[in-house]
Amino acid sequence: MIYALAGLATLLLVAMALFAGYVAKKQHKERERKTMIKKWRSKANEIYDTLKELALFDDNTITWHLICDYANDLLKKIEDAGLNDGFCDSLREELSQLTQTAGTSKIRTVVASDAELKNAKRAFNMAGKVLKACTKQAKIGSQEAIDLRRQLRLRVLNLEVNTYLALAEDRVTNNDTMSASSYFKHAKNLLVNTDLKFKGKSERIREIGDRMRALFGDEEARNRLAEQTENEEQPAFDEHGFPTGYGDAEKKKF
Repeated sequence: MIYALAGLATLLLVAMALFAGYVAKKQHKERERKTMIKKWRSKANEIYDTLKELALFDDNTITWHLICDYANDLLKKIEDAGLNDGFCDSLREELSQLTQTAGTSKIRTVVASDAELKNAKRAFNMAGKVLKACTKQAKIGSQEAIDLRRQLRLRVLNLEVNTYLALAEDRVTNNDTMSASSYFKHAKNLLVNTDLKFKGKSERIREIGDRMRALFGDEEARNRLAEQTENEEQPAFDEHGFPTGYGDAEKKKF
């Protein structure tokens, strides 16, 4: 009798241990599920914020729709994981409304401050990462992704250069020569140090150099700038911030 009770007690302990293990495993899976949902939810919100910021500076609808599709995939994962609190439907609707306006507004090629520039660069960087991820999901070919990411890089480069040139001119107006020179130098270095190649790059670097020298009284530089302004038939960059002088086929590369 004692042995039977001991055996029963042992079986009971084993059963309790197995049940405790089952509960612990189930709780672990639930924590993992909630962690993944939180991660996907945060990522989806980040992509939406990226699209809102990108709307100010980029009008390429291909890029927009690819990023939106990527976000919708995240929302599907969230729903499949069991979250049905209205978050997915709400964000999906906001994404749809945002993409419907893609390419309809005039984009900005300059911002007013370093803070705005930082936000824009963050959005462009995130957009580039999403396009790279889209190649892994076979949403886009690798070469097309490279071309679209190059376009993003060219846009943000132009945005940075234009912004620092505008800040430099503002300092010139306020007779702050040293600050103006610093902004001119930064704009020039951005162009010098980038590995991006485009028509008019060397000319623009030379023009910024002339502006810097003219700032400190170089008459030869001033004369070149004046002559360039008189003879300039078209701007070096169009309203979207891309170099002028390209045909439609070449523009697709941007």
